[in-house]
Parts: sequence; C-alpha cells; structure tokens
Amino acid sequence: MGNALRPGLLWLWPPVNVARQIWQYGVNVPVVDEWVIPKLLPKVAAGTATLGDFVAQFNEHRIAVPRLLIAMLAPWTQGDIRGELWLAWGLAGLFSWGLARHLGWGWRYVLAHGARVFPVPVGNLRGRAVFQVLVAPQCFGLGGCVGAALVGRGVGALASFSVGSGLLVWPALVPVYQRFGWRWLAAGAGCVGVYAWNYVRPDDRVGLATVLAHLPQLLRYGLAFWGGPFAGGHPSLAVAIGGILVGAIAWGWRRGNRHKLGYALLIYGLLCGLLVGVGRFFDGPAQALTSRYGPLSLCVAVGTAIVAPPLTRWWRLALAIALVTALVPAQVAAEGTLAYLQQDRLLGKTCLLWHYQIPQRECTAKLNPNKVEVVIDRAPWLDALGYLQPGLRSHRRLQPEAPGDYGYLEGQTGDRAWGWAILPFKQRYADGVVVGCNTAEGIVAVRVADRRQPGAT
Repeated sequence: MGNALRPGLLWLWPPVNVARQIWQYGVNVPVVDEWVIPKLLPKVAAGTATLGDFVAQFNEHRIAVPRLLIAMLAPWTQGDIRGELWLAWGLAGLFSWGLARHLGWGWRYVLAHGARVFPVPVGNLRGRAVFQVLVAPQCFGLGGCVGAALVGRGVGALASFSVGSGLLVWPALVPVYQRFGWRWLAAGAGCVGVYAWNYVRPDDRVGLATVLAHLPQLLRYGLAFWGGPFAGGHPSLAVAIGGILVGAIAWGWRRGNRHKLGYALLIYGLLCGLLVGVGRFFDGPAQALTSRYGPLSLCVAVGTAIVAPPLTRWWRLALAIALVTALVPAQVAAEGTLAYLQQDRLLGKTCLLWHYQIPQRECTAKLNPNKVEVVIDRAPWLDALGYLQPGLRSHRRLQPEAPGDYGYLEGQTGDRAWGWAILPFKQRYADGVVVGCNTAEGIVAVRVADRRQPGAT
C-alpha cells in the first residue's frame, strides 16, 4: 500500500503550484472577453435576468453554464474575479479525482494528472473566460469515470452549454457509453437541436471547400494545438511535440491498450484541435498556442498517458526525465509571462479607475486591446454594483500625502520625470503613478504614468 501511494503523493505538486500562481499573480479585474459577462450582472442583481439572457449566443458559443456560475459567485465574492480562479482550480481538482478513481494512484495517474495541471497556468489567470473552455473537459472527465447513464447525459448537457466544442463530448464519450446505444446518441442530438435554435453563423468562418484546399495547414495547426502546452511558446517545437503525441497514440493502439476513458479523452482533444483549426488555421501555428486552449489541448496528453502500454521501470524513469526537461523551461517562461501580465493588468486597472476623469484610452486598452470601448461602457455597471474595487474616481482633486516613504520624484528633463513609488502596506511597487499639478483649486490629477517607465508630466 505504501509503495502504491508513494507516486500518487506527487500529484500534490501541480495543484499547489497553480494555487501559488493564483495567489501571487491573480488580479481583481476582468480582461478581454471577460467584459462580456458584466452586461448580465445588473439584470441578475435586479432579478430581471431570463433564461434567454443566459443561453444567448456569444460568437459561436452558448455559455449558459459559465454565466450561471459567475452570476451565483459574484455576489458572494463582491465581484472579485480571483474567486472565479479558485473555482476553476476546484474544477480541475474534480477532474483529478475522476482520474484517480479510474486509474488508481500508480505512475499512470501521476503522469496523466501532471500533464493535465502542470504545464499551463489556468488560462494565464483569466477567470471568466477560462470557464468557457474549462467546464467542458472537467465534466467530461467526471462523466467518463462514473459511467452512469444519467450522469453522462447531465455532464454532456453541461459541457454543451459551456463552449461550442463542448458538443464534441457526445461523440467522444461513445467508448464509455456505447452500451446505451441510440439513447445516448438521441440525448446528444437533442442538445445539438437546442443549441442550434436561432443560431446565427459567424460571418468570418471559412467554408468546407477552403478547408479541403488547405489540409496541410490545418494539420500543422492541429499538431501545434496538441503540443502547445509543452512547447514554451515555440510554434515549431509545438508541432514536433504534437507529432510525438500522435505517434504515441498509434503505438498505444497497436499494443492493445483499451482504456475507454483514455480513448474518450483522445477523441475529444483531437476533435477540438480540428474544430478550432477549421476557423483559425489561417492564423498559423503560433495562434494555436493561445493559453485559453490549454484545457482542451491537454486532453490529448492526458489521454495518451492513460492509453500508453505498461512501461518498464527504466522507460518510466526516462519519460520522467524527458517531461521534467520539457516542463521546467515552460514553467520558468510562464512565471515571467504571469509577472508581466500582472503588471499590465494592474496598470490597466489604475487607468480604468481614473478614465472618466483623465481619459487615457491606450492605457485602459490593456484590459481589452481589441474592444476598449466595451470596457469603458461596462465599467460603470460593475462600479454601481460594488464589484469594481476600488471604485471609479469621481473627481480629479488629490489630497497631499503626509511625509513618508511612499515615493520620490528624483529628477525632470523637459516633459519627462522619473522617480520611484511603492505601496508600503502591500510591500510592492505601485500599480501606476498618478501625476498631479498644483493649481488654484489645489492639487489635481493630470495623468496616470506607467511606473515601469519615466512618466510624462
């Protein structure tokens, strides 16, 4: 028993590492697509939200389940998006529990669990948007491990209304639920029918003829998609790792390993890569490495670990060394990325809080580079609910600070100034620096400066 549990104890490292990253780098501000959700929260608070509001189409998705989770969590956390990150972390734990139930605590579980959790931080610490791709595979893993018909249909429905690729759960779980035959397929068809009701096809999606004419590009994108979490941001390496995974799948099949859950995960991950690739292959393999795809693409690595034939002790040692060699550089790179994103989002949040008094569109755009107007329009909704902490500034007047070690203006040349500023109670650099000017009305704010660069006065 002791020898069996010894490798299983290694599973503690990946979730502890992700928890540390959430605690250290999480920022309480929505970014990019997360600004879609605030449109619903005022209706939820007023009690006027309808079923149509939750199932309304967003791009090609119907994200009713993520919207419901966020609507339930927001009042409890006062809109703190880090609460959603912790919920995502808990969902990953649910998936790991399902793996342990299916595989036991041996080396195969350690390999599968490590491949699932360790390589990529949870969506680069994006809360609301990551639910769209995180809920589906977690439900998928639970349904695959339990194997009961009612549970399977329930998690299939949850996955279907979490992200567009969640509909792929139905064909992917056929190896697990094949004994239910036409009833399983009928339940999946029913979900597809509800999903398709009043569905509007996005205009930027390519047609079948275009896909068939560019099959090599689609395949290259798919390989990068499947190998991306282990490539450290290098597209060519991602393509190579994806090819290795595909080869390992073929090897496991020839050796006769028939783990149903493993092949269900493989089917789901492979189909996700092809589905995403159909709409994105023209962007090239680099786009396939987008962090939000991680929970989907990692299903291939986890499935490969499950279906791998029994390995000798030396093979397991060699594989462990290879994984550590691949993962440690990726983690080092991830730490730098998370630190940079944290600084960027803190500065963007500072500019957002002052935007209505000191408009700095290029700075506020750090929270959503493509649709900054959405951020500007919807921030007052969160502020009115008390979900934007601290709240939006209502005036430009500044109170003189008492003498203390908070910052110092060291010099000035023309319209450039430099110095330093810290947050003593948080023991870190300031998120941004508000530059003031002494006028007849007192000291008023005139600009928010990036604390990483000399500020313009």
